[in-house]
Amino acid sequence: MRPFGQFARLAVLATLLGCGGTSPVAPPRPPPAPVVTAVEVAAPGRSLVPGDTLRLVATVKDQNGNPMTGRPVTWTSNSDPVATVSAAGLVTAVTQGQATISATAEGRTGSAVVTVDAPAAAIALDRAEAVVEVGTTLQLRAAVTDAQGNALQGRRVVWTSTSPEVASVSEAGLVSVRHGATSVVATVEGKADTAAIRVPVAPLALTLGAGAVTRTVGPAGDTLRTRAPDGTTYQLAIPPLALTKPVAITMTPITAASGLPLSGGLIGGVNLEPSGLVFVQSATLVIGTTRTAPAGQRPVGLSYRGTGDELTMAAAGAGTGTVTLPVPHFSGALAGFGTTQDIESLYFATRPPPRSGAFYAAELLMASTDVPRDVAFERQILDDWWNEVVMPAITGVTTDLQLIEARGSRNDWERTGELAGTFALVSGGVNTVLGPRRGEWDREFVRQAKRAVEANLTLCRTPGLLSGRITGLDNALFWYRLATFGHPEEANAEGVTLSWIRGLLCAAVVTDLVALPDPLLTGTNTLDVHYRLRFAPDNVTTPADFRVTPSVTGATHALPGATAASPQGFYTGTLVPNAGGNAVTILLTACYTQGETAFALGTVNELCGDQFIARGSGGGFNVDYQGALSMGSAPCNRQFRETVTRFVNVSDTSVCGAGGWSRTGSYTLAGTLSKARLETAMAKSGPPQNFHPGATVSARVADRITINAPGQTGNIGSFRGQIEVRAIMELDGGVCNPVSSQGRIIPSASVTMEGSVGDGTPFQQMFPNTRIAISGCGGPSANPWAATTTVFSTDMVFRYGVPFTLALQHAASSAVTQTGNFISGSGSASVRYEYRWLGMLGLPAGATVSSATGFDWSTAALP
Repeated sequence: MRPFGQFARLAVLATLLGCGGTSPVAPPRPPPAPVVTAVEVAAPGRSLVPGDTLRLVATVKDQNGNPMTGRPVTWTSNSDPVATVSAAGLVTAVTQGQATISATAEGRTGSAVVTVDAPAAAIALDRAEAVVEVGTTLQLRAAVTDAQGNALQGRRVVWTSTSPEVASVSEAGLVSVRHGATSVVATVEGKADTAAIRVPVAPLALTLGAGAVTRTVGPAGDTLRTRAPDGTTYQLAIPPLALTKPVAITMTPITAASGLPLSGGLIGGVNLEPSGLVFVQSATLVIGTTRTAPAGQRPVGLSYRGTGDELTMAAAGAGTGTVTLPVPHFSGALAGFGTTQDIESLYFATRPPPRSGAFYAAELLMASTDVPRDVAFERQILDDWWNEVVMPAITGVTTDLQLIEARGSRNDWERTGELAGTFALVSGGVNTVLGPRRGEWDREFVRQAKRAVEANLTLCRTPGLLSGRITGLDNALFWYRLATFGHPEEANAEGVTLSWIRGLLCAAVVTDLVALPDPLLTGTNTLDVHYRLRFAPDNVTTPADFRVTPSVTGATHALPGATAASPQGFYTGTLVPNAGGNAVTILLTACYTQGETAFALGTVNELCGDQFIARGSGGGFNVDYQGALSMGSAPCNRQFRETVTRFVNVSDTSVCGAGGWSRTGSYTLAGTLSKARLETAMAKSGPPQNFHPGATVSARVADRITINAPGQTGNIGSFRGQIEVRAIMELDGGVCNPVSSQGRIIPSASVTMEGSVGDGTPFQQMFPNTRIAISGCGGPSANPWAATTTVFSTDMVFRYGVPFTLALQHAASSAVTQTGNFISGSGSASVRYEYRWLGMLGLPAGATVSSATGFDWSTAALP
């Protein structure tokens, strides 16, 4: 019910209106002004991480709940260390925690809580690399962790492919591969991880053509040549000492290579057998071709194993009409024209294990495709390769195979740097890149080669299978030759010298049979000699290949300078005595050659034996004296060789100078049957010179001896031969430290005693050659040594009543050389050795000794 007063008012109003009267109307009251009664801030829909930003929006409402505009809002954070907020409401996450962000308008406040999570410290993919077949997919997964290693969930990972044309990747990490190789990168909050994705390279399908060539190659090295049916030529140059033993090598041209991953196709290649052969030093394949590179392409080398699998990239050098490839191992090598993209795909598809030589080679070949070339980067690859692979390989050697691999590693480093063109870009070339480290490697190699020589000679001296003992001997000679041929200064510094290895040898050159008429016929006489190797200590023998050097007096002859290839160890020739002559002497020096009739490195004389033969009325005595001065150039050199009957007294001096330096060398030799004095001297002065002047002198005494004793004819006997050696050395101007930059004096001497019987019995060689070296080097002062006297002896076997040859060989040498930077300008060495025969010990009572010269070898020579 409405109140009465209200009805009364209405009635009065109605009356007035009904009567036609008028009355004023009051204006309507204005609505109340809007007032800010609330501020609302929308809560963020996600957590933040440090560095994230988020704009918050504040909604201002009036008393009726309607949004209001234009009202100023003030933003604040209750924890600026966690999150800050700008005047416009932009929140910036600072560190892990929670912060309340407030918006205030006209005294009213609204807020929202912002959570800042721990930052991502790392992201790790579930694999570092993967091989994916064409047309298939691969799901990659990423694990995100904080600094404490705790897993972080819900982080947004961005996926990319470095080569989208090779493989694409979805926002969820699903990889789809089309061809070649790429890298997939997963990134979160500035952290990234990478997976290498590649499509495997299918084995090549090779077609071999006509023109196969087979050649047996040994330590001397050789060159194989052939021509393919299309006119492409091939030359495989195998350097000396690339092989430790003779190997039959077959090279066959490749006429087609289906599946070759190079856009420009095949240039040429060869298949090489036996598969798996590894060179100590890389061979070099030169392909002669008329093909030219298409625009934007270059020659790319490849090597493979088996029948076309395990492809790896190789450096390829391009010349006029030629492509050059290194060949470190078999089965084959080929080259084709390829684009930069081809090289990149091959790099990923054939990528070798990290920190391997093949890995760094591929890295360098990839870097060489950059335009312009980054020389500093390429040099860094070479430095890393050297430090991570080359030096550790040589310092860690414990076997012959590892030494072969270490040598190959060093060689691959140099060949790849050369063929990739990196060395040509660096000022000074390889010497700038390597610097003093080259000498470090050389010294370590010689030390390892010395160890290999000693280990193999120990194997050679161990009774067992003869084939194993021969292998030990061959390996020892191989490493000695490689050390002294490739690194002569380091070999000298480490004592790897001829006298050193002769003192260790496990075998001797012996004579099985000497067939020559006695006395000689007036016409042509046939000489037959059978040579063998005898291995101590059990004196087993085997035929072998030798190079024989004949020296004949009193006859014309047709004696070859080498043994016949078959039968092994057999030597034959003819000689005709001079008219009116009464004596013919023959000295045959046979040196073991490891199956080589000629050796590319020069004279092979580590393992030699002399066979002395005398015929006619002149008796069987011969003294062969030799001397030489070697002072760096032909006009300065001197040498002599003199054959006499009882004594000699010769000397020579040479002085040579040019360009402000001078060299003086001399030798003196005075000798009789049972004693000799040998003296050499060498001096050098002036500015530093990289040469090794030296003087040497040697004497060889040989006599035909027969020992008899009552009731012993035909039986085997023995005696101990002794030689006294008195040494006096005078040095000046050098020290022995191999790493110093001073001059170095190298005196040395050797003694050899040997004997042989020529009647075809099993006892022709009296004992394996015994060689004793005396060597040393001195400090900077003169006369660092007093005279020293040493007695050397060895047991010799003979047969009673059967003539045999007794030979004594003496040698002495002095040399002046420099090491380091060659800053020493002078030095001199004088070496004198006096040898004296001390007789035969151990002969039974009643034994008599006779000789062709009439000298009694059973007694000692006077001092």
